[in-house]
Amino acid sequence: MSVRRESILDTAVLEFATKGYEGTSTANVARLCRVTQPLVHYHFASKDNLWRAAMDHLYSDVHRQFVDVPEDERARPPRERLSAMIRRFVVLCARRPEVVQVAVREFAVAGERCDWLAEHHLGPLLLPIFSLCDEALGASTAHATRPLHLVFLAIGGAHFLFTVPALVLKLAGVDAREPQVVAAHADALAEMLERLLAPAQ
Repeated sequence: MSVRRESILDTAVLEFATKGYEGTSTANVARLCRVTQPLVHYHFASKDNLWRAAMDHLYSDVHRQFVDVPEDERARPPRERLSAMIRRFVVLCARRPEVVQVAVREFAVAGERCDWLAEHHLGPLLLPIFSLCDEALGASTAHATRPLHLVFLAIGGAHFLFTVPALVLKLAGVDAREPQVVAAHADALAEMLERLLAPAQ
């Protein structure tokens, strides 16, 4: 991928994440990249194609971290694999909060882009995690927590801190994206979910 094309995609991801599809224009993406609008159209032909390419660009990073799992991690017990996955996801959200911001915008209302994103990215990413939660909970355990709730607790808990860094700074006096804050947040979320995975008493 050329440097210029990658720059256009990075900018488009940020625009779609913060302004949504309707609020984003190829003209503004071009202006922010300091290129001409015809160049954006040369690479992507239309705003819809730009959106799809931007989503592929954004979620390719997620696929690398959550689908291409190292072999030694695959051999761990389900709860350990889930804990490791949660910690990686927190780090990813700190670095690229757009991963969840885009999903929040697109899945608020059903539509064609929602369907495309579910089919090409969110479905292939989340369905294996639902299965892993099932494994971690154990079929024989009388457990009140369902995979649905665990997965969405993890997603919400992982990203919100990094979506509102100004609020975190005002309330706690810390930069949410400082490495030690990210690590502490990952530990706290993983520990909370490990408690939820514990067998019901």
